[in-house]
Amino acid sequence: MNDVAESSALVVMCLALIGSGVALLATRGSRPSAALLILAGAFGVTGVAMGRLGLDPARPWTAAGVLFLPLSLITYPRVRRSTPDLLAVTVSVAIGAAAVAYPASEAIAVLATAALSVVVIRTWWAFERGEVGERAPLAWVALALLVALCVSFVGAFGGLGLVGTVAAMLSLALIGPAMVVGVRAPTTSPRGALVWVTVTFTTVAGYMAAFGLVAAMVELLLGSPPTVGVQGLLAAALALGVHPLRHVLRGVVEELLFGRRRDPLDAAARVAGSVGDEPESALEAIRDALGLPYAAVVAGGVTLAESGSRVGTEAVRPLEPGSPGTRQLVVCLRSGELRLSRDDEQVLSLVGPLLAQTLRAHELAAEVRASRVTVISGVEDERRRLRRDLHDGLGPRLTGIAFTADAAINTLRSDGGATVALLSDLRAEAAAAIIEIRGLVDGLRPPSLDELGLVGALRLQLQLLRSASGQPLAVELDANVPSGLPAAVEVAAYRIVTEALSNVARHAGSTRAIVRLEPSDHPGGRALLIEVRDGQAEGRTAEDTVKAWRPGVGLGSMRERAEELGGSFEAGPTQAGGYVLAVLPLTAPVPARLGATAAEE
Repeated sequence: MNDVAESSALVVMCLALIGSGVALLATRGSRPSAALLILAGAFGVTGVAMGRLGLDPARPWTAAGVLFLPLSLITYPRVRRSTPDLLAVTVSVAIGAAAVAYPASEAIAVLATAALSVVVIRTWWAFERGEVGERAPLAWVALALLVALCVSFVGAFGGLGLVGTVAAMLSLALIGPAMVVGVRAPTTSPRGALVWVTVTFTTVAGYMAAFGLVAAMVELLLGSPPTVGVQGLLAAALALGVHPLRHVLRGVVEELLFGRRRDPLDAAARVAGSVGDEPESALEAIRDALGLPYAAVVAGGVTLAESGSRVGTEAVRPLEPGSPGTRQLVVCLRSGELRLSRDDEQVLSLVGPLLAQTLRAHELAAEVRASRVTVISGVEDERRRLRRDLHDGLGPRLTGIAFTADAAINTLRSDGGATVALLSDLRAEAAAAIIEIRGLVDGLRPPSLDELGLVGALRLQLQLLRSASGQPLAVELDANVPSGLPAAVEVAAYRIVTEALSNVARHAGSTRAIVRLEPSDHPGGRALLIEVRDGQAEGRTAEDTVKAWRPGVGLGSMRERAEELGGSFEAGPTQAGGYVLAVLPLTAPVPARLGATAAEE
């Protein structure tokens, strides 16, 4: 009966190994491990058949359990051409070959223990030094090995006999399916189950060892075995330390397996040291510190940055606790978890602001790049305009001057009167060229701004304005301009006021206007307020003003000048005539997407 039960358990275990090997081959993943699993199962079934036939099954069983099965675990999920992997394979082959050569020797137990030790050491090394995608498959294998170890320990320590032996064999059958799950679901990790089994097994084993040691010491002191009552007291006293031991062991196991997640400050420090210029690197650091399969930053349903594979239960929390912003940090929980633990919440509350700072820095860099492109484009457009103006206007004029000078030289001796006429034309052409050059210079920056300042330049320009009827345009200028205006603000204010007054003179039909310049408050600091209003023309009603209002190129130009400086612009008709209102910030504008927080920085 015992032989039948053990043989049946062995067959089940071997068939599970063969089936798992075939499944691994079907997924085209970890082919060396798949082939070795099939060999281990096949040699195991061969050993069972030889035993049923009365032959010695020791050699095929040894080949299956000490050679092929350990090698399949060592080459899982993949074997790399590195010294540790090659060394592990070499040592495992040597141990397996020695065991197969002498399967009936007394050293077989030592060789089997050595083979298991190589598997544990290599798995641990691969888990610590391997790539992120290899950790989940290795965690599944570690969980299966740990369950088999626990079952074997319980069966041996509890003296369960045949039941313990059969249970141990069946638990070993979990190794193959665990390898398949690890390859098919590389982003799903049995983190919680692995930690729980490890902590529980270690706690129980430690408790039993401590109880046996204390009971033995009491027996030595008393000279006789302790009574049931004394044993109960000892068990109760030792039980008081179970919960603290589990708590300490859980922190130690999590630190050894997944990093220092239990110390929020330490995990945050690690994330801070890993944060780079790109948000994705910060999210990768968060995932690595917490062992999460996925992390992303979402704003208004749009994913701004993400890392990992979106699988499992999701948890959403504000990127910055207490912040009114719409940005959220979305993470996928580890396999088997339904919500974030308090430790996870602490870590995320600490690293959230760090991630927010990274996002803001990334956006600021994007704004700077966009501004640089805009500036370069504007400079290039201005160069093209100057080139066109010089080529089409000033170039032909200077060429004409040169030709006229040549003609004057040719006629100097033969016809003095013609020479005088040519020199007169030459002077007129030179004067026109000077005027054109001054026009180009004025287009870049009016010289009057440097000579007279903004208010003086405006007063000079107002003297030249006339209405459509030819009458001088009466302008009331109320200017309270702060000193030290930025050059860009001066030019923009000058252009907006002169363009607005030109529109009044050309289109409003009015002979008077009001201009007001004064300091004003702005979300980013101080600003210059510009207001231009025209007086209602005689004989024109408010309805006529509204009907005649037609936004044109001039209004678009004024709006662009204000918005280029981060200001605002509006214009339109009113009951009393048309108006223009512009606000020009006196400080560098802050990108609107970043808001007040970036301004504080």
